[in-house]
Amino acid sequence: MDKVISLTPGKVTILGYHHIYNEKVMSERLGFYPDFEMNESDFINEIEQLLALDVDFVDMNLISNKNLSLNKPSVAITFDDGFSNYLDIALPILEKRGIPSCVYITTGYPDGEIVHVAGILHDLILKQKHVNLLVEGRCYSESCSGMEEKKAAYETLVSVLDKCAYSLRDMKQVFESSGIDTERYRSFSLSWDQIRQLDKHPLVTVGAHTVTHPNLTRLSDKLARQEMTQSLMRLNDNGVAVSHFSYPYGCYGAREVHLCHQTGMKSAVTIDPLAEEGEMLALPRRLSNGQREFVIAEKALS
Repeated sequence: MDKVISLTPGKVTILGYHHIYNEKVMSERLGFYPDFEMNESDFINEIEQLLALDVDFVDMNLISNKNLSLNKPSVAITFDDGFSNYLDIALPILEKRGIPSCVYITTGYPDGEIVHVAGILHDLILKQKHVNLLVEGRCYSESCSGMEEKKAAYETLVSVLDKCAYSLRDMKQVFESSGIDTERYRSFSLSWDQIRQLDKHPLVTVGAHTVTHPNLTRLSDKLARQEMTQSLMRLNDNGVAVSHFSYPYGCYGAREVHLCHQTGMKSAVTIDPLAEEGEMLALPRRLSNGQREFVIAEKALS
């Protein structure tokens, strides 16, 4: 991805984040996913860089206003999935500076239908000297005594699971069939109580991100519709009415855009920085990792 992100006067740049970790947790990471996680200090530096450029921070409700008129470069901050470090780390940083943000909830997390795979693997491997994982009838037994062994075990198990192409719902069953209590890890994601509180927060907009985080474009019409409508239903059941959506993995097509329209979404975001501008149900978005420089682009002459 580009190391420089240009911010254009009169336009909104939507930035996407997933995990913000404190320095201790980040230093213990066994695998690093640069466009999906960053440490707290890098996030602060990125926000301070944007403040120094005197951009306007806007929320998704404002962006979906068809009569929106902007002069300065504008930025919208968004978070996918609904992990607890959004509430614990990211939100206090944004609150302190009066910056709005949108968090898109994958409802299977607070409902306990799916699990945070990387989080569970990290915890198991860091805290134990040996990890056994039963995958498709085969037991993978990994020694985790020292840090190098832990990193190797993590890489091996991630590779095994990636090749199986399991859904997150399937992954819960894999862990539980291996004797792992997945209920212990519910705190990795926001609870419904926390989501309801966030919905009342003046700087927070809550959006939807499906039930189990599948690639919608690979599902049948029936399943794709279920993933979208049931996530909206679960949010609504918990008193959270949403009108903004994020496509899992940023994958979408004409069918997904149509489903968003049918379900009353005012906006939907991708992770495609080159998506067509002006299409409210396929908005371009840039994933950020704390290592990018922001610059103000010259406004094109009309």
